[in-house]
Amino acid sequence: MPRSDQTPIQRRGFQLEKLDGETLLYRHSVKKLIYLNQSADAVWGLCDGQRTVQEIIEILVGAYPEAADIVAADVHEALDNLVREGALRMTDHPGQTQSGQNGSSAKA
Repeated sequence: MPRSDQTPIQRRGFQLEKLDGETLLYRHSVKKLIYLNQSADAVWGLCDGQRTVQEIIEILVGAYPEAADIVAADVHEALDNLVREGALRMTDHPGQTQSGQNGSSAKA
């Protein structure tokens, strides 16, 4: 499980597709498709290589206060799944891009 102080970074090569109300991540190079539910879609969109897991949770609690008691669990579950699928990697160093250089966030 990702730690709250870690920063999720999107791995290159994944393209976000929205089709008929569904959200999919597609990696053309390996013909891999990942379905994102609404929670995972929101988490993916906040994984900019700058925000920590805790900051993502705080943003989503602010956006969905009625679901505050389950947001942290949903975020951790989405991050676990996206890391397992190879779409995200976790770092202890916010602002680190794919190449390991500090700077702007990695792009999907």
